[in-house]
Amino acid sequence: MLGLFSGRGSVRVLSGTATEGMAVIIDSLNVRKLGINGYNLTGIIGKGIYQDEIFDGKVICHDPVLDLMFQGNIGTSSAPGNTYNFYANIPYADLYALNLDTRDSTAIISAFISADLQKFEGNDIFGYLKMDDVVYTNSHGKWRIGDLDATSLFEDGKYVINLVSDFAKARYEGSKMIDSFFGQFENQVLRRHFSNPEVLRRGLQPHASDSQYSGNLCIP
Repeated sequence: MLGLFSGRGSVRVLSGTATEGMAVIIDSLNVRKLGINGYNLTGIIGKGIYQDEIFDGKVICHDPVLDLMFQGNIGTSSAPGNTYNFYANIPYADLYALNLDTRDSTAIISAFISADLQKFEGNDIFGYLKMDDVVYTNSHGKWRIGDLDATSLFEDGKYVINLVSDFAKARYEGSKMIDSFFGQFENQVLRRHFSNPEVLRRGLQPHASDSQYSGNLCIP
């Protein structure tokens, strides 16, 4: 949820062509305050181009609770064909202060993230998401999660999702894309690790498949 905004910038608007829509050129943007999810972020600068419902540019944030460098493009349309191709360096993000994870009074994460994804009909999303050097800190201590790679594709007439990390693996193959795949993986792996790091030292039991689709979800 967006809240207060305070800032200044230099913006140009170029008329569209026969093949491209109107372009908004952001030569510079300096945000002094931006309310997101109940927290007012500060120290945001950026530049880029917004055209045909795609933002392509660079954003840097140096706030006491979020240190972030983003570069790439993100589509803002809900229609098929939307793309997400970006790189993000997050040396520090206080998830508790940002109201993203309030289960523990300490919830800090750092990671390098890259993605190349595209949305198709029926909310299908194909491509890859990669997170490197993930480190999570809570009231129990610091946990070096390591690397996490997720790929989604359609091959041989079936949907395939692979998720591989330093601490767990998951794979789905089925006749339909399942929106709940990453939710199941999060509930079985990520949230258990973060709320109780001892799970990192124990095995994880497979979760039963959803009866509304045919396929297999395996978490070794």
